[in-house]
Amino acid sequence: MWCSSAPLLATYLYLCGLIQTNYAFHKDALRLQPLEWQTENISTSGSEAMQIKSVQEAANTGGQEMSLLALCIIKDSQSWGVNRGFLDFLNLLTNLTQQTPSVKLSLGLLASDMSTYTDLGCSLALNTEKSSQPSTCINGDQRHASKVGNYLQQLRMQRAMVLHCPQDQHLARLTTNTKRSLQGQMLRRRSLARLRNQLLFSALEQEDVVLWIDSDIIAAPQDMLPKMIASNLDIITPSCYFYDKSWPRWRQKQWYFDYNVFQGSVSRPEQDELIEIAAGESFPQKTKQNRHGDIKFLDELAQNKSEFVQLSSVGGTMLWVKASVHRDGVVFPIANIVGSEWHRQGYVGLETEGICWLADFLGYKCWGMPHTIIMHDAI
Repeated sequence: MWCSSAPLLATYLYLCGLIQTNYAFHKDALRLQPLEWQTENISTSGSEAMQIKSVQEAANTGGQEMSLLALCIIKDSQSWGVNRGFLDFLNLLTNLTQQTPSVKLSLGLLASDMSTYTDLGCSLALNTEKSSQPSTCINGDQRHASKVGNYLQQLRMQRAMVLHCPQDQHLARLTTNTKRSLQGQMLRRRSLARLRNQLLFSALEQEDVVLWIDSDIIAAPQDMLPKMIASNLDIITPSCYFYDKSWPRWRQKQWYFDYNVFQGSVSRPEQDELIEIAAGESFPQKTKQNRHGDIKFLDELAQNKSEFVQLSSVGGTMLWVKASVHRDGVVFPIANIVGSEWHRQGYVGLETEGICWLADFLGYKCWGMPHTIIMHDAI
């Protein structure tokens, strides 16, 4: 089902606005007092990490302050999307936080590729005093780092961290085609869950909220974050769409993207399929043609006029989680936890799909924003 004309029009309008402001710094940001950062070494469990941290507190904006940690996982330099890079991601953050000046922002990145980790780390570290810069950054791209620094200033970034954590060796051996196989999907989602937990445990400090953002999200409305803050809800995800570039430009449509976001229950498979799932030989794909139960996807809930609708499962394209929810143990399961038995995983609940199932036991709820649309890079 395509979204209604109103969401389409809204998406078109804010997309045009984001395109026009690409790489354009706002005048107010140019008048801010410059922040200074220092490089810090971070102790992590078997992983390398680099962090810069503001040496002074950001000025009080007069409102009630909230600290937010934006988290993002990157495989390599191609993860940002077609013809995009780290600067585009920072530009997205700038537009996303434009209407929330009272938010104190920090950033956590995890890169699986060592070269990408080094480049990201140096683009941050080169904005600090030379005496604190790692030796690996001596020949770093100072011009690119300066552009990164401009965004950090505008965002009033409190701290920014880059973590290196290699991919699972089995996942690293998968080709593009085998990643789309049933077994490949299971390995990919399990690896993503592991990386999300690694980044969360390494980056989270005293922040109030965690905002997970896929590296190849290209646009989000500026009023999304204020709505999330005002709602005071525990776990929230907007509705994610993409353009399919395999179609001619004049026929390109806006398609719904994230089928991990749904309301309802997934039906329990038959015993023989449960055995196949447990053995990694089957991975139930939820689509509109094969729903596996009475589930409705977030785009189908747009007929509801409410700003927020309760969900049974969320995805990770953009995911708001109160930090207290994560601290209470609501993290990303590395196996299907729904319907699991001793020594055998269940049939659903892997990675982001298990978040709401865990949260429910602690009294937390998941919510979707069917009328708030973010855009994923074309696939």
